[in-house]
Amino acid sequence: ALNLIDIYNSDTDKQTHLFNIINEYLKECLGVSEEWRMTFLSSFASAFTCNYVFSTDKQVETDVKIASSENNNADNRKVLENDIINFERYKPNIIGVGAGHIVGLKNDGTVAAAGDNSFGQCSVSNWKNVVAISARSNQTVALLSDGTVVETGARYGDADVSMVRNWKDMISISCGDNHIIALRKNGKPFGCGANQKGQCDVLPWNNIIDIAAGYYHTLGLRKDGTVVAVGDNKHGECNVSEWTNIKAIAVGPTHSVGVRSDGTVIATGKNDYGECNVENWSQIIAVKACQRYTMGLRSDGTVILTGENTADQYDVSGWTDIVSIGIYFKPAGLGDIKVTLVGVQSNGNVKVAGDTDFGQDKA
Repeated sequence: ALNLIDIYNSDTDKQTHLFNIINEYLKECLGVSEEWRMTFLSSFASAFTCNYVFSTDKQVETDVKIASSENNNADNRKVLENDIINFERYKPNIIGVGAGHIVGLKNDGTVAAAGDNSFGQCSVSNWKNVVAISARSNQTVALLSDGTVVETGARYGDADVSMVRNWKDMISISCGDNHIIALRKNGKPFGCGANQKGQCDVLPWNNIIDIAAGYYHTLGLRKDGTVVAVGDNKHGECNVSEWTNIKAIAVGPTHSVGVRSDGTVIATGKNDYGECNVENWSQIIAVKACQRYTMGLRSDGTVILTGENTADQYDVSGWTDIVSIGIYFKPAGLGDIKVTLVGVQSNGNVKVAGDTDFGQDKA
């Protein structure tokens, strides 16, 4: 009797479809990484002399959607292919927003800054060979091309962050309100700064590809699309252990946000102001969060916002061709708030909305 492989061997299209289904099952149901799936399926196909070329996750998603459609015609295929999320459009770590300042990474590896410089958070004119920046509160941090890290600004009270200048072989950074997290190229993160809630206890983590530092908690995105968290969990902001297929993460002081591989968004934590109301978002490629707000970047370059006040001064509905985003919230006393939202367009122009009392819109 013919086995399943024999049946499909005679039809290349069916063969590819079969292996793509197996690939999708390993990914969605078992959480197997793309690297391992590529090795397994290629070896499996070779053992049965099948002419199978491993498809990327995006290609598999398109194929499975098309195969399950009742009307599998060329028009439907075109529509489904257009629905694939272009995560590569997002340019991470080229803009940073603090309590009263904005910093931007230039193409030549230097950094521009504007706004409040009371703590030296804008003293970046001498930085060179910068490949990534991050800002929060009154602090600015930069990753250099040689894998070292520099920082300037407030020192979080008694918290010592000077040790970041001894870090080496780093590939990513994230500046929190009270601490700094950096990711080494071997997938191990390091943290320093205030650690009263354990937000710097990231050394046990492995296989991390992205990090997000908040106020009292930190998220880490694993290579397999799962998420880990340490720190304060008073509002459930660290309840991320069941998240899967995550492509991007962000944190506010009391909530956490994740973007799934299909462009939908999940959030957990405090939701008093609607900052976690992201369940209906789609086509999202990146998110940023601050107190009371969550900001999302769509695949088409437009921006969406949810939170306490989305009135005219926080209106980003007209922004287009955006490739990177940033947001920060600062209490202003007597119940007032100061929120600054930033978007970088593909041509390098910077869009600023919200409160710019310190002239941070001159960046």
